[in-house]
Amino acid sequence: MGSNWSKGFTKETHPSVRKISETMKRKRLDNFAKWRKEMKASGRIRSSYPALLKDGDLAEFIGVVLGDGHLSKFPRTEELTVFSNLNNKGFIRRYSHLMEELFDKNPYVAKTSWSNCVRMRIYQKKIKKRLGVPYSPRGKKNIGIPSWILDKKNILGLTHFFLFCHPRPLSGRGQATAGIPYFAGFLRPGFPFPPLARASF
Repeated sequence: MGSNWSKGFTKETHPSVRKISETMKRKRLDNFAKWRKEMKASGRIRSSYPALLKDGDLAEFIGVVLGDGHLSKFPRTEELTVFSNLNNKGFIRRYSHLMEELFDKNPYVAKTSWSNCVRMRIYQKKIKKRLGVPYSPRGKKNIGIPSWILDKKNILGLTHFFLFCHPRPLSGRGQATAGIPYFAGFLRPGFPFPPLARASF
């Protein structure tokens, strides 16, 4: 049997595939319209993406995503990945569970073949909008603290956010951020993250 000529190609990387895609788009043809409608009716494809509950768990998870996560955009979906050291079983259990609870979807959890790194990953629409986290890379972006986390009544969420949001958090070197003493000076919506001290467990 001959090999699949289109294996590995997409409409962005192969002229013939791109031509087929453009022709179908121009003629408004959708081979999957009936299937997609049936899947939505059965609940196997989501049709709504409600806002996430703004509590301590979400604040903690946002901090982890900003410190050890990656958010990418694709034409029809978004990809959220949180990375962890293989040896940090507690981190993996905690954030794969949180990911499932927040997005109502079981994440793909697997070790990479080239390093001692585990990836926790989901694909879903409107992740950026619901988390309030910019797409990666974020190194040169001036990221402000979400205003709901800065609510003085939400001390639990604020504590979680500062504890977990820092470069290479618990997954990498077994360290946490001693951010709580810095709260008072940075309670202003949109203020960039302050430099935080580190404290070993």
